[in-house]
Amino acid sequence: MSRRMGMRVTSNVAQSIEDIHGTSQRVGVLVEEIASASKEQALGIDLVSKAIEQINSVTQSNAANAEEAASASEELSAQAAELKDMVGSLVALVGGEAEAQAPITEVPRSGGGARHRRQRPERRMLLPQSPARVMGPEAVVPWDDTIEDF
Repeated sequence: MSRRMGMRVTSNVAQSIEDIHGTSQRVGVLVEEIASASKEQALGIDLVSKAIEQINSVTQSNAANAEEAASASEELSAQAAELKDMVGSLVALVGGEAEAQAPITEVPRSGGGARHRRQRPERRMLLPQSPARVMGPEAVVPWDDTIEDF
C-alpha cells in the first residue's frame, strides 16, 4: 500500500503544481493587462494636462486682449471728448466770443497727466445781430454721446 499511497501523493502534488502553474499564468496575464491599462491612463492624463495648458494660454491671451481693448476704448472716449471741446471752441470762435472767453480748467486723464478744458457757460440761444445765423456746436457736428456712430 505504500506504493499506492506514494503514487497518489505524487499524483496530487503533480495536480497541485499544474494548478499553481495555471494560476500563475493567469496572474501574469492580469499583470500585463494592468500595465497596459496604466500606460493608457498615463497617456490620457498627459493629453488632459496639455489641453488644460492650452486653455490657460488662451484665457491669458483673451484677458490681455480685453485689457488692451478697454484701454483703447478709454483713450478713444477721451479723444472724442477733447475733439468735441475743440469743435465747441471753434464754433464759439466763429459764432461769438462768450464761449471763447470761458476759463480753462484741468481735467484729469487716465494714464496720468491732465488735459485742459474750457468751462462753458450755460447754453443760451444767441440772437443774430446781423442776417448771418449763429449756430451752436450741435448744429455743426451732431453729438448724441453714443459710440455706435464710430
